[in-house]
Amino acid sequence: MDYEDISTQWYEYTNPYCKDCSRNCLRCSNEDVEICYECATGYDQSAANGLCDICADGYIFNSQGKCAVDTSKCEPGWYRTTTGICEVCNPKLRCSTCSNNHSCDECRNHDSEEVEDGFCVCKKGFYQTD
Repeated sequence: MDYEDISTQWYEYTNPYCKDCSRNCLRCSNEDVEICYECATGYDQSAANGLCDICADGYIFNSQGKCAVDTSKCEPGWYRTTTGICEVCNPKLRCSTCSNNHSCDECRNHDSEEVEDGFCVCKKGFYQTD
């Protein structure tokens, strides 16, 4: 667990030991461990109490009550990054679904396009107009 930064004066005269920051906090005030400056990955500060007790975007509470990457499917035309955030598929690829920003899984125009090497290309009997 990371500990707060303690100044020499605080350490010598007021509190001769390190105290844990509040739960899910990586960096906190040396005067009040409840004042958090940096939450652990996957956590955000609650507006209600200032503690790192809510999940950040792209994270959900898991069965152990901890924030974990949300593995649910992103909206059509979006993909989930390795950090759990949904990002839009590269519009130049014309994907309806993609696994990353460089490769399509399915094309928007199913009737006239198919995926070839991650790109949407015209099926036989069709030509590209744009």
